[in-house]
Amino acid sequence: MAKQKSLQDINKLFRRKKYAEVVRLLEPEIYRFRDSLLYYRLLGLSCLHLQDGGGAFSYLNRALQIKDDDVDSLLGLAAVHLKKRNVDEALKIWLRIVEHDHANPTANRALNRVRKGMSEDEISRLVDSGKIRKFFPAAPFRLPPAVPLIILILAGIAVGGVFLVKEWPVLLTALNPQPAGTPAPRAEIAAVELSPNALRTDFKAKARFTFSDAEVDRIWKAAKDYFMAYRDNAAVFELNRLLASNASLYIKENARRLKGFARTPEFKDFVDFRDNHPLAAVAKDPGLYDGCYVLWRGAVANLFIGKEQIKFQFLVGSYDNRTFEGAAPVVLDFGEKLENNYYLELLGKVTANGDTFYLKGALLRRLAAEPVESK
Repeated sequence: MAKQKSLQDINKLFRRKKYAEVVRLLEPEIYRFRDSLLYYRLLGLSCLHLQDGGGAFSYLNRALQIKDDDVDSLLGLAAVHLKKRNVDEALKIWLRIVEHDHANPTANRALNRVRKGMSEDEISRLVDSGKIRKFFPAAPFRLPPAVPLIILILAGIAVGGVFLVKEWPVLLTALNPQPAGTPAPRAEIAAVELSPNALRTDFKAKARFTFSDAEVDRIWKAAKDYFMAYRDNAAVFELNRLLASNASLYIKENARRLKGFARTPEFKDFVDFRDNHPLAAVAKDPGLYDGCYVLWRGAVANLFIGKEQIKFQFLVGSYDNRTFEGAAPVVLDFGEKLENNYYLELLGKVTANGDTFYLKGALLRRLAAEPVESK
């Protein structure tokens, strides 16, 4: 109880914006509260307010290791990336937040700002002026103790009315659920629209693919249609074509944003995996498949088990070596019992690095040896 009370007392200091005091009290207690989400969140956000980017980055990452969807920690980490001019990393985090919380005001405010364009000079002005704080997690609301009861009642009625107006479509959906087996609509995908007046192409740009305005619109529509049909692999492939083309910077920014919504396949996708890509195609042009998932079978070789990662070469082919398509490096950031020569079915995410690639393993299962076909 003392531990919880101590953290709650320090949380009150944080609410009063006593950030230096919070850091002074908490930093010596790191071993005492090493498994506490609130501890690392308070420390990280206090460091953020005190302009200590290194401390904020370290503590907020630890908070997310404890709870990877903690919104305040995610918003704080996005702000750290923005201050470091890592707009792409900040963008990924904001997109991740709105994917699960469409109405999050801070993440939506940040996305709207980035959509208008944000140069390094503009970021510097945000930081120097202190306006970057509008992208920090919102401060907790503190109700003055002397507010009359009637004001509370009226406020409750007003908030309830706003909620009903804003959330009426959600309530209707809850009251009229879709038939079983019907995929849920992807509102976050539908919300990403292109301005009809924005430039589609830049014919001065040096690019692998040269598309017309009409072709850019057609590829964009195809990608969104694939997403809405839950064919994320096909959608990501189309977006990669845009990213490697003469499409305008506006189109590419939105393509990256849309690409960020690609979902990680689940275990059931082993049974019905769509839009798979062969090793030969990925090896020939890794950039076109960056972010796509592949489902391959093969054997483990050159296994290395480290403290934080497992690495091995995946020999793609049949278990009896009658067919061998090639080797692909694999990285796992989760624990798994493996040995060399294990025959696996592996679901991995293609991560391109110039002309090479590796697979970031997502799911795997060991397969029993299949019977050799009789001649």
